[in-house]
Amino acid sequence: MIRAVGAAGLLVLLGAGTACRPGGELDDTELAQRAQRLSNAMRSDTATGPLARWILPSALNEVSGLALSPDGRLFAHGDEAAVIFEIDYRHGVMVKHFQLGRRAVRDDFEAIEIVGDQFFLLASDGRIYRFREGDANARVDYDVFDTGLGSRCEFEGMAWDSAANQMVLACKNIEERRLRDHVVLYRVALDSNARAADPLIIPLERARRGNSWDEIKPSDVTVDAATGTYFIVAAQQKGLLQITRQGDVLAAGPLPDDLEFAEGLAITSDSLMIISTEAMGGPPAIQIYPRP
Repeated sequence: MIRAVGAAGLLVLLGAGTACRPGGELDDTELAQRAQRLSNAMRSDTATGPLARWILPSALNEVSGLALSPDGRLFAHGDEAAVIFEIDYRHGVMVKHFQLGRRAVRDDFEAIEIVGDQFFLLASDGRIYRFREGDANARVDYDVFDTGLGSRCEFEGMAWDSAANQMVLACKNIEERRLRDHVVLYRVALDSNARAADPLIIPLERARRGNSWDEIKPSDVTVDAATGTYFIVAAQQKGLLQITRQGDVLAAGPLPDDLEFAEGLAITSDSLMIISTEAMGGPPAIQIYPRP
């Protein structure tokens, strides 16, 4: 099942298509009504809290990453199994899922990104799984390449910087002692060697911009396609940072109070910020806000 909290804050039970809702699929009228409610909330000057909140199925209890396809569809994955879910975030519908490999593929998966027609899934040790989108319930082939950065960082975020033609990898736990009081992002070229460029290193004092955080541990990163700004969410600090490609910190501040265990981040072409939250004390969810 999927549940939604709209801008008015009412909990409404919503179906999720034939696989999740007894009695058949949602009809076109109800789907249109849901999209219209989100559209109205986006235009409202009085709405508080998220514009929408969709409760995810238990298969995504450890929802870990979010990514938008070039045509604006949202994809998510869990923490341990290479199963990819498509979520219609405007209507609250689970569209499909597919998985990697003829046999179950398991790893410590932390982030997902889509570049053109290729999908990328990041493991915490810096290995990247590459594959193409599958149909519903399909099993797809994949290959894996190693960035060679696993000894330097435990990663928990990945985003594509199209202007630099590089994948941006966010370090959660930094192994190099000299960098531990910093925010560290590696940029990787997606060629046959997966070469890593010099990391983007931001001192903690500059990154926190007056916030009282003792450290910043990114849980995801995304690139706003409209501006090129890097957005970093840090679940442990309940913080959100905005930085430039050059490392200038544009903003740093707390996440909304209702956001706990924020693990995935995406920004749509119409300036919506989508954040996924794990099932820690509550069900897994995605929440939709106006882009800061």
